Amino acid sequence: MAHERVRQEFTRQAPHLEAAPAFRSSPVLDWLRSAAAAGPGDRLLDAGCGPGLVLAALAGDVREAVGLDLTEAMLHLAESNCRQAGHGNVRLECSPMEELPFDDASFDVVVSRLTLHHLEDPERALGEMARVLRPGGRLALADLAASEVAEEAALHDALETIRDPSHVRVLPTTAVRTALEAAGFAALARDHHAQPRDFDEWAAIVGDPARTDPLRVLLLALARAGIGAGIELHEEAGQPAFTHHWQLWRGRRA
Repeated sequence: MAHERVRQEFTRQAPHLEAAPAFRSSPVLDWLRSAAAAGPGDRLLDAGCGPGLVLAALAGDVREAVGLDLTEAMLHLAESNCRQAGHGNVRLECSPMEELPFDDASFDVVVSRLTLHHLEDPERALGEMARVLRPGGRLALADLAASEVAEEAALHDALETIRDPSHVRVLPTTAVRTALEAAGFAALARDHHAQPRDFDEWAAIVGDPARTDPLRVLLLALARAGIGAGIELHEEAGQPAFTHHWQLWRGRRA
């Protein structure tokens, strides 16, 4: 059921997400490329590749780049973006992240962006990423970070779920570190990136005013009541605005 909800939602969202400034933002793309530290002999996996923006940015650095996603519409965009970038070394697979269709130790690098908060079992997906990495292989993982205050994190998740029903849970930093260590990753390092978000840009990605128009009213009321929801929710020029905090993890398979 969860996988079907993700497919339905991201089939509809695909063209909006591909064009969204937040997904084309260079700081996170640049960080992923730096953290992956991929070389011409490496085989790279982008787990949950979406429209292939990360894949297209990194494929030129490696021998082979594989993009995996659950949604065919996203893979079609990934194929187009990689082709336009001139990459002939890209292969695409349609599969859930919790069941990667690859042999053990078959990749040198795994990258993933904004995937964990859509997964019912993120720990299993991280275990699969570790399984397909060779010993010493590198992980570069970027996702949103939840507040460590449970009430703030729960409100943040509720707001995200109203906007996008495929949302499951944004994990706090402590939970991600624990899950990475349990999956077998070592030499972990965490960076932070704060991304201010404009409500209209954030809402446009899902392309559903029936959800986002009431959500605008709700966020504005929360902001005026001084409730930050762990995302520094506030009012700008009569509109709600907030900040997404990213946790950017580097690690190696032990």
